[in-house]
Amino acid sequence: MGVMLALVTTVLLGTLGGGLVTLSNTEAAIAANFRAGAEALYAAECGAEHVVYELQQSATWDGWLSGAAGSTLTDGTLTPTLPSNRVVSLMAMTSELQAESDAAAEWGPNNPRWRLAAHAPVSQFVAGGSGASTYVAVWVADDPSETDGDVWRDANGVVMLRARALGRGVASRSVELIVARHATGGAGTGVRILSWRVVR
Repeated sequence: MGVMLALVTTVLLGTLGGGLVTLSNTEAAIAANFRAGAEALYAAECGAEHVVYELQQSATWDGWLSGAAGSTLTDGTLTPTLPSNRVVSLMAMTSELQAESDAAAEWGPNNPRWRLAAHAPVSQFVAGGSGASTYVAVWVADDPSETDGDVWRDANGVVMLRARALGRGVASRSVELIVARHATGGAGTGVRILSWRVVR
């Protein structure tokens, strides 16, 4: 009887210990995924802000839309290898974004045509930081409320940006901005953010 009780107690304690180890591992994985997601979101926002700054320095945004101009934030490859050793295709990501936009097809000839404007690891434009292993891509498109029928020319001083960051593991976050030119007094111009949203 005593041996049986000891055996049952051992099995119960072993099961309880195994459950605690599993719970601990699960909580660690959840915490790591949360951190990777937060890093990716901050990186996407940082990439978007970098391009907004560069837009502010540009006399015209037509080149950004047509491909004649772009960001200094480029690493020279359209198939970067992420820290997780996963290779991604920026052209495929551009096609996916365009397909998503075309699926809405609410604006006819003014439907946005997304162009890859910036792409690089966060470490290329942010010194240090825990998000240094994150990769960022930023696309630009004409404002769809503009009704000139020319998606390669900015007629109203308003464009859209989509920034996507790929972080540790499969972490990925995107933000979308609508930005507009505005007079800052005298001959100067600035950029005003009209909307900023996290894209699910």
